[in-house]
Amino acid sequence: MPRLKLSIPTSLPFSCELPIRITDLNYGRHLGNDKVLSLMHEARAQFFASFGYAEDAAEGTSFIMGDCAILYKAEGFYGQVLRCEVGAGDYTRAAFDIYYRFRDCRRGTPACRSQNRVGLL
Repeated sequence: MPRLKLSIPTSLPFSCELPIRITDLNYGRHLGNDKVLSLMHEARAQFFASFGYAEDAAEGTSFIMGDCAILYKAEGFYGQVLRCEVGAGDYTRAAFDIYYRFRDCRRGTPACRSQNRVGLL
């Protein structure tokens, strides 16, 4: 299968720092792929909150994640803090995309990139 290609904008307007917790580790003692989705959810919630929104109440509508793609660049380990940059784009009447870029806070090295399609309910 060919590698996924994501078109992440160069500049993402929001950022937050998220520590990797002990409960985020898998049996290999590094960040589990399922936990990356949880970190994305937290970053998305903080992104919406920065506008005064919640996922279930934003100007009379709510959001649902339609699909998601994640490109892993490096393993994450307990105690590491990730800076997550978040932005939105590709708006239509019924949906939009949210873009994520995770980097190690200390080294600045890429951890993963992600994009998900969010539907409006």
